[in-house]
Amino acid sequence: MNLFTIEEQHLICIFDTFTRAHLLTDMRICLPYIENNELKSIMLDVIKKIEMIDDGIFDVLPLDFANYYNKEME
Repeated sequence: MNLFTIEEQHLICIFDTFTRAHLLTDMRICLPYIENNELKSIMLDVIKKIEMIDDGIFDVLPLDFANYYNKEME
């Protein structure tokens, strides 16, 4: 799970990850309202990464990060 940083994972969790298109749409809608430059930069990085992968890869990404980290702790 090296595609996203911890900060990016936390950000992704607040958006609709049902499909790649939903995630990109939700993030782009919110982007103009983000005033914090660090948060805006993280969001832009996530958008770029999601744009670079196709739907097939997105569909197999483990986007339930809580379950991912719980399994690693075992």
